[in-house]
Order: sequence, then C-alpha cells, then structure tokens
Amino acid sequence: MQLALVVWRLTTSILVRKYKEKRLITVNKFSQHSFFDEDNIIPNLIIYVIKKCRMNRTSKTKTNIKQTIPFFAVSSMENSLRFYVDSLGFEMTHKWILHDKIEWCCLQRGGGSIMLQEFRKEGPDARVFEGKLGEGVSICFMCDDALELYDEFTSREIKVSEPFVGNGMWVISLSDPDGYKLDFESYTDVPEETRYFDWKDSLPDGL
Repeated sequence: MQLALVVWRLTTSILVRKYKEKRLITVNKFSQHSFFDEDNIIPNLIIYVIKKCRMNRTSKTKTNIKQTIPFFAVSSMENSLRFYVDSLGFEMTHKWILHDKIEWCCLQRGGGSIMLQEFRKEGPDARVFEGKLGEGVSICFMCDDALELYDEFTSREIKVSEPFVGNGMWVISLSDPDGYKLDFESYTDVPEETRYFDWKDSLPDGL
C-alpha cells in the first residue's frame, strides 16, 4: 500500500507537470475518478490519461473537405470548351484524353472550378437523358464584382441577362450550350430588386 501511494504521488507529479498546459488533467480530478482505488491505481490512471489524450487529439482534427466542384455531362466537349474557355475565360487545369479526344476536363477561373465530361451517345456506355440536358441545374459563382464580369461578357457578345439585385447581391445569369444555368454574384448595398439599367441611369454623370 505504501509503495502504491509513493508511485501515485510520483506519477501524478510528472503527469500534472507534463500535461497541465494542455489542460488534460489536474490534481483535483484524480481523486474524483474511478481509477482512484487502492488496488488499481496505476493501470486505471494510465487508461484515464490515454483517453484524455485521444479526446484532445480528436478535437483538433481539421476539416477534410476542401472544395465543391460541379460536374456537368455535356453533349459536345468542343462546344463547351469554346464557351467556357474562349468566351468566359476559364483555363483548363486537368484533362483526360481518350482516342485523341478530350473526354473529361477540369476548368478554373480564379477560385471557381467546374468539371465537364462528354457523354457517349453509342455503345454499352451510352447515356440517354430525358428532356433538356441542363434543365433545372444551376451553379453560383461568388465574385468580387459581378458587374465587371457583365461588361466583360457582353463585350464578347455573350448572351447575358440584365443584372438585378437579389438577396443583397448583384446577379448576372447566362446559360451554357447544354442549358446549365450559371449565376455570377457579388454583394452590394443597392436596394433589393433594383434593375441594372435603372440603377445606371440614376447615377450622376461621369460615374
């Protein structure tokens, strides 16, 4: 019994000094837990400390998910690349080529990304879609200045809807060759439901 108490005092002294900064254990906690019995002091103390260390390590685990990337099935990779790369200014960062043709690719502009894959129309892997391919599907790109993109896109004669304010953001909308809806949005203090041309006409001359 005396030996157990001596070991107990030495062990608690070392553990408290080692782990106090991490707030894993304190002297007061020892006397309140089930491991504080005369017959199993050391084994139960070790189990207690291990559990505390695991809890502390788990609480510091970082989130594993980094990014969400839309994945669109497209009817023509050539037409889609002409739209996203040549017209919208995206860059191809990754691609998969099969039979000298791009079957899949990942595109990026700034912090926005999108993946495209041309579906096969014949053979065992052929896919048949009911209705319009992109119907009911939309993605939103958050921007610093959506109106700047509106000027850029319209200068390239891309069909873009008139910007408006919705949910506290300027919103411009357009559709890709397969009908997928793309929204580019940026926060603003302009009143809700304001239309772009009405707002622009209300600005002082020179702005």
